[in-house]
Amino acid sequence: MLESSDDRKGIQSIEVGGQLLRALSRHAGPMLLRDIAHEAGMAPAKAHPYLVSFCKIRLTEQDPGTGRYQLGALALRLGLAGLTQSVVFSRAEVALSDLKQRVQHTVAFAVWGQLSPTIVRMSEVDFPLEINLRVGSVMSMVSTATGRVFATYMPRTSTDRLIELELRRMASTVSDRARLKTRYMKELAETRERGMGRALSDPIPDVNALAAPVFDEDRSLELVVLVVGSAENFDASWSGSIAQSLAAFCSATSGSTSKLAGL
Repeated sequence: MLESSDDRKGIQSIEVGGQLLRALSRHAGPMLLRDIAHEAGMAPAKAHPYLVSFCKIRLTEQDPGTGRYQLGALALRLGLAGLTQSVVFSRAEVALSDLKQRVQHTVAFAVWGQLSPTIVRMSEVDFPLEINLRVGSVMSMVSTATGRVFATYMPRTSTDRLIELELRRMASTVSDRARLKTRYMKELAETRERGMGRALSDPIPDVNALAAPVFDEDRSLELVVLVVGSAENFDASWSGSIAQSLAAFCSATSGSTSKLAGL
């Protein structure tokens, strides 16, 4: 007879350390020791040895210049390994080839990484675009269709800081930043209305893209599916065959009924 989770005896130090990893996972950017400890409900002096050990095995990393901590390479690999074992991701993987054949353009999967949306799977057509998009590519939250889908469906606690930092980098003056943010908010509203993000020769000239969400059983965002191709032969209209195929794919793949409205 299996024990219930409450009956089994565990290792308390691992459970304590897990609270620190949870605190780091809830924030978009690197954190100071005192902030990690506060969120985990412990003293900095108690948290510090755990973080030192985590750094040694690369569950966390520390910036030598700022002293801030963030999740490390091992944490990312564990997260991606867990993702590929999920029912939803496996279902998407099985159907990926068929989607590429339908749209006749490159298809990619993106998940939420430590830095922002990250490409974890690509299936290119025979004549791929000469663009800097590959597994491991980090996608802009503001400029890309993929990033805007994440911004639409992820909790704001995970996205707001990244978006503000990116807007500051993109616009040097307050007035320029205000105009950029106004445009961005309109694009987010369109993404939510359509259930899909779109990019028309921006940020990459002569390249179009459509991106749509895939949800898990709890209606949380699992991954974003991106279709990208040359603007010359990529119909990015909301009622076009690419949008329809992408919407059908994401609806069928999601763990529950998808909110791909307006298509």
